Amino acid sequence: MSKLPSPPVDCISRVRFAPLVGSNLLLASSWDAHVRLYDAGSSKLLGIQKQKLAVLDCAFTQDTMKCLSGGLSRKLVMYDFETDHESVVGVHDEAIKCVEFHDQKQQVFSAGWDRKLKAWDVRQPGVAHATINLGGKAFSMALGHDKVIVGGSDRCVQIFDARKLASPLEKRESSLKHQIKCVKVSPDQKSFALGGVEGFVAMEYFDPAENHR
Repeated sequence: MSKLPSPPVDCISRVRFAPLVGSNLLLASSWDAHVRLYDAGSSKLLGIQKQKLAVLDCAFTQDTMKCLSGGLSRKLVMYDFETDHESVVGVHDEAIKCVEFHDQKQQVFSAGWDRKLKAWDVRQPGVAHATINLGGKAFSMALGHDKVIVGGSDRCVQIFDARKLASPLEKRESSLKHQIKCVKVSPDQKSFALGGVEGFVAMEYFDPAENHR
């Protein structure tokens, strides 16, 4: 085990490895209002972005020297670690809890405590391509090849078609008894996992018929 330099001084909200085979780049956001980029292979800090308020989520773009982040500032921010350039992609009415970049569709999805899911194009900042009312605060979000899944404060999981966000394909109550903390799509794209505050994990299939077998 090796320790990375200049670690966050407050709670870490998200860590992500770059989605490239063989890459050791690691992104970390935290409540100390920073986003850090590390080379985990050489244990080096490659860059650091400072924001004014706590950062609740971060994600790599297609260019792994750029990241997207959101948090208590309500701003969806794109940052280039090489040029130190920062730009605002969009804004929510309350804190942004979840940020995901869809590589195939070149879209950014954000969801927040304002009970909204939004889709953005980083090439056209400022205007959301879609805005969906979730009904509850977003606590976790995950992407599949063609799906967006959001777990909310109402203990419901909403499943959207990434190509058409007008309304959810399905809204189902979580099989967990307590608050949803995280959601993740399985590698085969047929199911997803839910984690809750009680310490349990549930696996559910997208096809409801499979859940009764």
